[in-house]
Amino acid sequence: MGEIIKHRAKKKLVKRLVATITLSMTSVGLLLLAVSGWSNWVNNKHFYNEKSHDVASAVADGLSGDTLEDLVEIVKSDEFNAIPGSRDGTASREEVAECLKAQYMDELFDLDIEILSMIRNDMHVEYIYVQVIEDGTSITLLDPSDSYKALGYTEELKGKFKDLEGNVAVKPTVSKTDLGWLSSAGVPICNSEGKPIAVAFCDINMTELRNKTIRFIAVNLASFVVIVLVLGLLLGRHAKKTIASPIEKLTEATDRFGQDEATYNKENIVNLDIHSGDEIEALYQSTRFMQESLIDYMENLTAVTAEKERIGAELDVATRIQASMLPSIFPAFPERHDFDIYASMDPAKEVGGDFYDFFLIDEDHLGMVIADVSGKGVPAALFMMMSKIIIANYAQMGLTPAEVLERTNNRVCEGNKEDMFVTVWFGILTISTGHVVAANAGHEYPMLRGATGEFTVYEDHHDFVIGGMEGMPYTQYEFDIEPGGTLFLYTDGCPEATDKNNELFGTERMLAALNEHPDASPKELLATMTSAVDRFVGEAPQFDDLTMLAIKLNK
Repeated sequence: MGEIIKHRAKKKLVKRLVATITLSMTSVGLLLLAVSGWSNWVNNKHFYNEKSHDVASAVADGLSGDTLEDLVEIVKSDEFNAIPGSRDGTASREEVAECLKAQYMDELFDLDIEILSMIRNDMHVEYIYVQVIEDGTSITLLDPSDSYKALGYTEELKGKFKDLEGNVAVKPTVSKTDLGWLSSAGVPICNSEGKPIAVAFCDINMTELRNKTIRFIAVNLASFVVIVLVLGLLLGRHAKKTIASPIEKLTEATDRFGQDEATYNKENIVNLDIHSGDEIEALYQSTRFMQESLIDYMENLTAVTAEKERIGAELDVATRIQASMLPSIFPAFPERHDFDIYASMDPAKEVGGDFYDFFLIDEDHLGMVIADVSGKGVPAALFMMMSKIIIANYAQMGLTPAEVLERTNNRVCEGNKEDMFVTVWFGILTISTGHVVAANAGHEYPMLRGATGEFTVYEDHHDFVIGGMEGMPYTQYEFDIEPGGTLFLYTDGCPEATDKNNELFGTERMLAALNEHPDASPKELLATMTSAVDRFVGEAPQFDDLTMLAIKLNK
């Protein structure tokens, strides 16, 4: 099937190329023929128009206007009109001649007819005649073709001049008449006083010339068609040899190269004898370069894919390790019924920089930590693991929250060449009384709810972040969680969650979500908050880790 398609494509290419060039040649040839034929006809019209005008001018110059004026008077006389047939041109030659002889005009009339005959013969002119036009009536005075019988009134002038008024010049024109295609011109003949008496007309028959022009175009058209067909055949063979065949070979070689991944090797690179020095050779060289580049790409892709799979596996292990370092089994203290605690961490990447922790320092004291490391990904995760371990170790030593953060800060600042830092809220809860001693190193304000009522923001004292500067002092503060009350801790991924319009979720929406069911369990509170954030963000990507912790003292 593939061979048939390629064969048809090759044939189609050659046919389209030959058809396009042939059509172009035909169009240009026909245009040239049309232009040459039209130009030939226009030039001939111009030449014959000038000739007809020159002949008419020669007639006007060779005839006497006074004589013609006398001749007009004879034609208008009663004696002439008394001749039978004088009005319709059927009068006998002898009677007309006798009338002219009686007026002593016969010799002058014969002389003028002879002059017109000589001019007509010498100039190879079809028609020469002299007419008078008065008040819509025409009088033929001289016409060597009809001699005496042409003398007298005529119902209309010949051809296109029948609508003329007065003895005026007629510009040379070419028109089709009952006598064929004529080039006609008329020049007035004036008497000695300069008054126009008649018009000398000259008609040159161009019918044969027009026919010759048509024959010329037809012969050249036939010759051109034969030439185009021969050239088209030769061009088709040449195109097949120089264009279609190399492309067909290149297509077959390329097809063998791209059948499947196994063929992407240097043994299947196209190697053809194409040295045409044109675009075909350029296409061949480009194809070779593309195939070599593709082989290199496939080799690199294989290596990169393997490396990516290795990194992915390592990240998966890191994700599991990070998850295992955070308390994730709930209820965390199933034997304790005096409080309920729940926490969650949803990283923006495979591993996150946020962390939470809670642990019993003794039977009546619970340490609680929530923190947010600058940055994301693996570096933040490593920094987070180090910070979590240090905080937990110092807390287990019985230090106050301020002392824990101070020592943690000094320890983290040692060798912190990457200038990373972490915001931390750390508090110690006396479970039996609900009394909390806490310190805040640049972290978000906690949210607190009493036994009754709603959650509010507890605006505590903020100190500098951990890892920012060595030797920083930290202060601690105290507050109480009432029996039935709840403490809610979170990282900035919650209030700074962003929708598609870059609008922040914000503290007000957080409080609204918590206060939908303020007396709910910590797990239910976190689920409500997560659902509210997800609805707000919609399809927008998650840019930061989302970490929360809530603890409720049972009554």
